[in-house]
Amino acid sequence: MTEKHKWDKRVVDFKDNAWVDEKIMLRWLRDQWQLGQYMLRNTVPRMFVLDVHKAQKTEPVKDTMRRMNTLPAMVPSGCTSLVQLALTNL
Repeated sequence: MTEKHKWDKRVVDFKDNAWVDEKIMLRWLRDQWQLGQYMLRNTVPRMFVLDVHKAQKTEPVKDTMRRMNTLPAMVPSGCTSLVQLALTNL
């Protein structure tokens, strides 16, 4: 079984090689992140913590986040694990 088939496609979306590209990032923002904005009536600004992956730093992605009242917060390389929720501690 490939990595892609282990995840619910409504929540996790990536290419067969498990990499997220700009197209998938934009689709995720539209399909998942925007739902949260809708529920908040787009009046509350939100912060989105991201690592330094190239697909998360493109101009179309940053423009989309601005339109969605979202502040991207970039975590420095090597520090993602310090801010991610550790599911093993739940």
